[in-house]
Amino acid sequence: MFKKTSLTALLALILFPAFAQNSLLYKVSGKGLRHPGYLYGTIHLVCEGDLYLSPALKDALKQADSVYFEVDVNNVNQEEMMEGMMGGEGYDMQQHFRPGDFERLKEYMEDSLGMDLDELRPMKPMVLQVILGMYSLGCTNPSSYETALNQLAAEHKKTVKGLETAADQIAIFRSVPDSTQVNDLMELLNEPGKLKNSFNKIVAAYKRQDLDALYALRKESPESPAMEEMLLSKRNRKWVPVIEKAMRHGRILVACGAMHLPGEEGLIALLKAQGYTVTPVL
Repeated sequence: MFKKTSLTALLALILFPAFAQNSLLYKVSGKGLRHPGYLYGTIHLVCEGDLYLSPALKDALKQADSVYFEVDVNNVNQEEMMEGMMGGEGYDMQQHFRPGDFERLKEYMEDSLGMDLDELRPMKPMVLQVILGMYSLGCTNPSSYETALNQLAAEHKKTVKGLETAADQIAIFRSVPDSTQVNDLMELLNEPGKLKNSFNKIVAAYKRQDLDALYALRKESPESPAMEEMLLSKRNRKWVPVIEKAMRHGRILVACGAMHLPGEEGLIALLKAQGYTVTPVL
């Protein structure tokens, strides 16, 4: 999934030196805010033993009036999400594979995961990427930072909100061309250890709270600029006004995927460009 781009990594170190302080938690202040807001970069799935909520993060949540996730995790319509994963009436995933490739993938799914791919044919190919991603974790009980933080928010009776709606996320999911989804799947099938190796790198950088490394890994991804724009940059720009409005009305903690924080189009840079002071909480 990743290729070597040492120049990009070097530029990241030059352009974003503040990240060298290794933090996933950032305080947002200034510009007339009565109270600071906080940004926290999550990783959506991780083995249970790798999940760690630092005292600083717990304190930021306790201080917050509201906790913002990418979506309001307590008000997700599961039927709507499931429908978004389906291809629609008459859809057959196999039609988007080159001759022989679907059979190879079917054999791999049955041998490695014990799953019958025929049952998933009405779904979009990206669903299989999610399944393979969970399998690559190497643990039977994966954990979620969003789930852990949501439970903590409930314990402290915090309001939970979303930066976007579930419908927004479904639209993003469905906008990725089937051909792109299939190509990504076949790349994983052709290099079976690649996904696990890539995920191990991401988890290692995350556990070090090293946004520099996460940013470099993101830039090394073969995803097209259009995909990065759609999945990260465009959403970040839409989220900034939501975050600004929320910070003006109370204390907030924003918990979103760590890849949304660094870079020229990351939330840290975008909020700084709006005149806020954004500092790591060590």
